[in-house]
Amino acid sequence: MARNKRSVALELQSEAKKAALRDLLKDSDVLIENYRPGVLDRLGFSAGSDYAHLVWCSVTGFGADGTYGDRPACDAVAGAISGNSLADIMGRQK
Repeated sequence: MARNKRSVALELQSEAKKAALRDLLKDSDVLIENYRPGVLDRLGFSAGSDYAHLVWCSVTGFGADGTYGDRPACDAVAGAISGNSLADIMGRQK
């Protein structure tokens, strides 16, 4: 299912890594990111004309807007908010 799939992780705080991402995006089809909404824009990457050929996929914990839209999330945060954590469910005995 992952035939010909290639991926890379870059720390976008340095200009050199930003330049590397710009080069990669020229030949890419899809960009998947999981920053809080607006972070990629602030780093200088947005779905504008330079990257109109890309399919953009933004994975967020709480969606792009709404009450918690600007907050980061992970499994522990989701568990705390919902009252159930994966660790708690896995640890229960029948």
